[in-house]
Amino acid sequence: MEELRTFNAKNQSSDIAWKWKSEPVWDDLIERKTLEYQLDPLQAAYANALVHVARYDGIIAAWDAKYTYWGIRPFQLDPTFKPLLIVTPNFPGYPAGHTTVAGSISTVLGHLFPAEKADFENLARECAESRFEGGVHFRTDNEVGLELGKKVGEWIVFKL
Repeated sequence: MEELRTFNAKNQSSDIAWKWKSEPVWDDLIERKTLEYQLDPLQAAYANALVHVARYDGIIAAWDAKYTYWGIRPFQLDPTFKPLLIVTPNFPGYPAGHTTVAGSISTVLGHLFPAEKADFENLARECAESRFEGGVHFRTDNEVGLELGKKVGEWIVFKL
């Protein structure tokens, strides 16, 4: 909690928190990769299907864990804490849903476009940091979310 208070005291806003709250980052990315790699219609459909399966399965995994562990959010631990993103969802925080999905999608994208695997992993870490900086999750929520998402993504790739 102290780490969040310190961050808020030093920062009025967070560009990445607002980016990940308001932009369709993963959708824009798969569209761009489809064009950059000049995927034919079948390849494009396959890539989009895998990304959306990763999103869907990541959401299921995150929400299953949320309602198993019922982890609290920063504003629930300290009602005086004001997150930068202003509105915090009022459902369990652990693990972070955004980061679980980021972990699963980045893993699948790394399989589809292996030369850019590190870039996708960095993007997932940025997503995780955005949820911390926004004040809606503790760092642990994000770390566990990324790991859970990675396992979901690996399972999808394994099942191909």
